[in-house]
Amino acid sequence: MVIDNANIFAVIGLVIISIGWLLQIIYSWDGKRKIRKRTLIFYNIGVAVLIIHSVFVLKVIDSIAILNIITIVLVSILLIRISKSDVKEEKNIRTARRKKKI
Repeated sequence: MVIDNANIFAVIGLVIISIGWLLQIIYSWDGKRKIRKRTLIFYNIGVAVLIIHSVFVLKVIDSIAILNIITIVLVSILLIRISKSDVKEEKNIRTARRKKKI
């Protein structure tokens, strides 16, 4: 496989996505089932690089670019939901600690 200048962004994007999923596998090796925000962030960055590669380097907006755009939107929504859930969970923990002190 030859990696030329036109495909370097695609390779970088896929490597970033792979690193994110590798970190998720390491995290979940002990049976943890929660999806980590870090995995989703790496995934979004990788997909963004793939979109940049498709739209700005190859200068095409094809079905793959559109699907990547849809994917980045959906993963961003999931990331926002997880972040809101984490904030709510942290607030509940702080409230429980305060009640325990009283």
